[in-house]
Amino acid sequence: MCYARLSVGGTREVIAIDVQTQEDGIGLTLDEFLKLAEKVILPLAVRELSWADQHFPELNDVPPESPYAKPEVQKYCLMSAQDSYTDFHIDFGGTSVWYHIFKGKKIFYLIAPTDSNLEKYEEWMKSDKQSERFLGAECHCYKLELNQGETILMPSGWIHAVYTPEDSLVFGGNFLHHLGVEMQLKINKMEDRLKTPLRYRFPHFYTACWYALNDMTDRLADFVEEHKKPRKIPKFLTAGCKCLYTAFLDWMGDDEGAKTKRHEVPETIDPFETMKRLKRFLKKLAML
Repeated sequence: MCYARLSVGGTREVIAIDVQTQEDGIGLTLDEFLKLAEKVILPLAVRELSWADQHFPELNDVPPESPYAKPEVQKYCLMSAQDSYTDFHIDFGGTSVWYHIFKGKKIFYLIAPTDSNLEKYEEWMKSDKQSERFLGAECHCYKLELNQGETILMPSGWIHAVYTPEDSLVFGGNFLHHLGVEMQLKINKMEDRLKTPLRYRFPHFYTACWYALNDMTDRLADFVEEHKKPRKIPKFLTAGCKCLYTAFLDWMGDDEGAKTKRHEVPETIDPFETMKRLKRFLKKLAML
């Protein structure tokens, strides 16, 4: 909706219905519609973890296609008619998901992102008979009913399908974070292999990773310089730094794919200096 505002302007009218009087044909501008978003507040855990909220600067008048534009994927309004169904998928970039049922009901079919299940999912995605196969019958699948007023926080990489047994209104969103680095990078690689179109991928994924790597390197430096023992350093921090370091070694290569990824390096970050710092801290960590 923010992209629509940039394209056609905030004074563009959309058709709305007054739910109290059922009067239709009401003119509502995009600016007025966007103000409704102020009434929806992200869960505290999302606000504190989300890379988009924690690391991207609040820039004005930045085109959405700019690699430095803040990803606007943390807040969605989903309106689903009874008997709607969304087949199995993994949310873009391996993002985690927050999902709140404001009205109605949803049934989730969940498959854990084990190596075996991810291999089956990727094969299913490539299959010509995808629409004839129910992936839930080929993996251990959990069923979760989410009712009005309930919220789910879905971890990174979970394969899921969603059935809507009654008309529903849902608020939700996607977010990258430090606790899911390994899975996020794994799903990003899968999207590369599947040649997933850009419109179905996390916007400015590599920019987000550069911001996160810079922040995690600073955090790791604080621990290392205080000479803390490795077991006292949060596991997610050391594991995430190692995963990002390995990924960035690939992204700094000479092939066309690497050049595209380097195009998203924030102007405030020196990628080579950040990598040198991280390598030095990881080496010190190994000696502690």
